[in-house]
Amino acid sequence: MGKRRSDAKRRYMSILMALQDSKCFHCGEHMTPCMHRHDGRTSRLEATIEHIIPRAARRADDWKFSVLAHRKCNLQRADATLSRDDITRARMLASEALYIYDKEL
Repeated sequence: MGKRRSDAKRRYMSILMALQDSKCFHCGEHMTPCMHRHDGRTSRLEATIEHIIPRAARRADDWKFSVLAHRKCNLQRADATLSRDDITRARMLASEALYIYDKEL
């Protein structure tokens, strides 16, 4: 991933963090911002990108259609499909985040 893409991804994640009030999409508990470590690992309570449509069901890694979740919650969901209500809620968050993201450019 190039520097521009990683900067854009980081900015989008910070917008989502604010919109979600630093709370996990799945469990609603507090998340800590993702720390970029040299070993690439994250803590169970750090925010990770949760793809609304699992990556296995898509061809591209589109992080702009995502929300934030704890690493542990993200791993528990794995490739399971979200409920209709969760998809609606996630789409609203992602749409609002994209609106803010595009407005900042």
